[in-house]
Amino acid sequence: MTLLLLAAFSSAAEFTEVPEAMSVLGGLEYRTTQGTGRLLEAGVPISDRQLRRHDLSLSGAFSPATGIAITIDATFTPSLQLSYPGSRSMIIEPLAGSGSYLSGEPLDETPVVSASGLAGVWLGGAVVPFSEHYERAQRTSWRIEAAVRTPSARRNLWTAPRGTRGVAPGGAAVRTSAAFSTDRGNAAPWLRVAYQHELPVVVDVTDEAGLTWVTGLSLRPASSLALDSGLELAVVRGDASRPGLRLNASLGGEYRTWEDVATGVYLPNVLDGGRAIPVTVGDSLAGRAELGVLVAIRPTVRARTGLGIVYRTPYRVEHVYPVTTSADSWQLDWTVRFEGVTSLSKG
Repeated sequence: MTLLLLAAFSSAAEFTEVPEAMSVLGGLEYRTTQGTGRLLEAGVPISDRQLRRHDLSLSGAFSPATGIAITIDATFTPSLQLSYPGSRSMIIEPLAGSGSYLSGEPLDETPVVSASGLAGVWLGGAVVPFSEHYERAQRTSWRIEAAVRTPSARRNLWTAPRGTRGVAPGGAAVRTSAAFSTDRGNAAPWLRVAYQHELPVVVDVTDEAGLTWVTGLSLRPASSLALDSGLELAVVRGDASRPGLRLNASLGGEYRTWEDVATGVYLPNVLDGGRAIPVTVGDSLAGRAELGVLVAIRPTVRARTGLGIVYRTPYRVEHVYPVTTSADSWQLDWTVRFEGVTSLSKG
């Protein structure tokens, strides 16, 4: 049985695997994100923008039969902070009649938006119709997956009913993905495409001071389409007597749609008159690169760590104000993940 469990960790690229029949795969992941950039109005910097985020994810997959898995994932965020060093106050521009930072005075304190909590629970299923593990002559593996995320209309990023914001987008979401890999000896090229559709949500917008600005505000968080490709290289092929080591390098891109959200989160400070309406955030493109290391510590336990960088094109932050992100905005991610698999069958 140990050899069968080991095969699930070594027969295909990581993104096209599921556990053996009647086996359970559990995972624990920590991710930290550091992002930096600036906000511009008419090409003039009006604030820096910094992102600091820590996520802890638990995941599980149960395979009742070969090539089928029932999946569950939950992410808890102990801390998310959006800070705006060097920002100015927003004032009403007499000529335009709208808010502007250009003539505002520098703020004495740095505005900070803080959030924490459960980002959502994903329930889904995956199938692997083709896999290198099924038969010796098979050289490709497919994994097709669909999942649904639970909504969080009462505690999310747009409202703080008890003095603190949540991290969830608010509504439910549906995610579909497909991953493909092929065995080329010690190298396994892979490709993955994923689409996440966010559903609309109705929230009561309450700030950290307990002031409710509007009830029943209809919002629509952004959906996304991502495409990633990479190469997984087996440096050391593990077996029952020695650990295995793989390297993974990938490049990818993402399109993020426009979204309707509550004001005052993506900007350092805003006019009170805009808090009763949904504001539209522009769509954007992002490119990312990642380098990871995967170690099979034991036949049934493995660890992975990876470092990634993300660059996102400039976009308009809120449609009611002429503010855009800068072209030098980027994000750095570091991930550590541990996984273990165990069999529920006898023998």
